[in-house]
Amino acid sequence: NTHTLPGLGRLIDISRPDWIEHVQETRFTNYVKGEQFHDQMRDVLGDGIFTSDGERWKMQRKVASRIFTVSSFKAIITETIREDCALVEKLIESYANEGTVFNLQELYFKFTLSSFVKIAFSQDIESLTQPDKPDTFGDAFNYAQKVLDMRFIQPWWKIAERFNETGRKMRAARKIVEGFTNNIVEARRAESDSMEEKSNSKESRKDLLDLFMAYRSSDGQRLSNQQLKDTILNLMIAGRDTTAEALSWMSWHMLTKPSVYSSIREEIDASLDEEGDRAGLEIDYDVFERHLAKLTTFQETLRLHPSIPKNIRRALADDVLPNGGPRVRKGDLMLYSDWAMARNPEIWGPDACEFRPSRWIDHDTGSLVKFSQFQAHFFNGGPRLCLGQKLASYEVVQLIHHIFAKFDLELVDLGPKKSAGFDKVPEYLNSLTHP
Repeated sequence: NTHTLPGLGRLIDISRPDWIEHVQETRFTNYVKGEQFHDQMRDVLGDGIFTSDGERWKMQRKVASRIFTVSSFKAIITETIREDCALVEKLIESYANEGTVFNLQELYFKFTLSSFVKIAFSQDIESLTQPDKPDTFGDAFNYAQKVLDMRFIQPWWKIAERFNETGRKMRAARKIVEGFTNNIVEARRAESDSMEEKSNSKESRKDLLDLFMAYRSSDGQRLSNQQLKDTILNLMIAGRDTTAEALSWMSWHMLTKPSVYSSIREEIDASLDEEGDRAGLEIDYDVFERHLAKLTTFQETLRLHPSIPKNIRRALADDVLPNGGPRVRKGDLMLYSDWAMARNPEIWGPDACEFRPSRWIDHDTGSLVKFSQFQAHFFNGGPRLCLGQKLASYEVVQLIHHIFAKFDLELVDLGPKKSAGFDKVPEYLNSLTHP
């Protein structure tokens, strides 16, 4: 379970539920992202919620949690997701009428970016109404994430990026990403300052950026523009990449496994009206968890294709992992892989590598099985448990329902395949949110 690598030090693989629980919950304050992790991410993600520790992390989580309330879902999130689902439907309908082959994953990224920017910043970036418009920000952000991921296995990345092509492209990508966030933050700051000068009775906006702008520290200080920009980019990864990739993998399994596809179609058909028209297309947030075929397929997708497949923690003090685990020394890195855990028969049984949504249903009660958050770890665990897990689940259930109620899709030849531990899947690029 232990390895020593140049530039990284001693690594301990803790890819088992009891050890992850110890690190992420029992001894939470002893294990941090750490300065090395922060250093690798700082030039893009700054001091955001995913790169920070301690009081800075606590503040951001507290503020962000306010948007993920039931009232917020009903007021803003449900309406936004339904609106963008309808736009996706129009796009697919145009492709169908023209007989055009289209990139479903690309469409999912446009959908999640559009809906997240509306929810978080009250802006329409028109990625679904002008789909042919170049996605300059998305391309730059994707490249930046790819480079951030590579830094974990390149101890001398700082020196190399000063001189190589990767470094040059990374600097160009950062400039585009920073321009995107600058425009959002500076425009909102100017609007906020102007409104405060005119009146103190400004109607409160209910998006994430407004909540962070309204935050004041114990001594009355507000967040700087740079802190707001860091927040935007960290939340962008959570709101765009993870859900779009889960939608892509889920659709792949649906379209390559007839039994999975038919169970979802049966569930959809049962909820539509006699004409299969719009009345049955909208799913209320209060009842989306009743759509078990879609929800369990989503969860099985996340199990085998976790959106954050690997992560690390740094030990602040000596410790011992439970149940006969190794001794931890101050400074050791704890490495865990949800991707590997999902394929471990000691954790998930002899069919661990099999895509089987029914494992999530209690066959005696017919209800959803609730696995430990440290076994089904794809939404993280402990104090850093994902705030947006219900948002992501609702978003996926609603969009899949919307698309497959209206269309029959089929895959075209996607070229070379590679092993994913259970069957052959399309070639894909590594990133922060890919193994």
